[in-house]
Amino acid sequence: MLRSSDDDAANDFWDRGGQIAVIDRMVLKLELQDTRRPANPDFWGHTAFTAWDILRIYRYLADAPNDDFRRFVLDNIGKSTSCATDGRDQYFGIPRAVHPPFRVKQGWSAFGDVPAGGECQPAAPHAERPGVGTPAASTSAAASPSPRTAPPADLDLKSRLLHTTGMVDGDQKILIVLALYPRTTPWDDAAAKITSVTQRVYAAGSRR
Repeated sequence: MLRSSDDDAANDFWDRGGQIAVIDRMVLKLELQDTRRPANPDFWGHTAFTAWDILRIYRYLADAPNDDFRRFVLDNIGKSTSCATDGRDQYFGIPRAVHPPFRVKQGWSAFGDVPAGGECQPAAPHAERPGVGTPAASTSAAASPSPRTAPPADLDLKSRLLHTTGMVDGDQKILIVLALYPRTTPWDDAAAKITSVTQRVYAAGSRR
């Protein structure tokens, strides 16, 4: 699931973990401010979150007291595959915008099945790191958003979405880009757009 975005594996973890109880535990443990349960407990993909809370999750992974847990998660997202288990090309955003090595976790929704002829072509694996070190303090520095106190606005569960998140520059930076698109947006157009935006966000952060 960490490497290739496997929905079957995610469903299994979700059910074994108690479904929405998974969210409740993580909200308390990580002190997440904007994360909300899905209205339908069968749909883990409808969990609400913000870039701020995703940043908190990555910071937790960077500093987790259980080193085996931290190493397992970060090593696996550091070996992300270009093709998801459903055949979707998950190398959009960070993998196309930032030089490897990187650790990424991608997300998408509402694009339907992979169209005929649009199957992912496996890319050469990006450089793997020999181990996981503790990221330097700059991981949480320059581009951190301000904490939110208001709850998220009404959720948009109809638009198409692509999310790209990860650790870049030798784990010195956390990069998060979340995007919604009209329902008519083709996959290739959406992937190209979020990759372009990610390039600009990364370039802006590199100048700080």
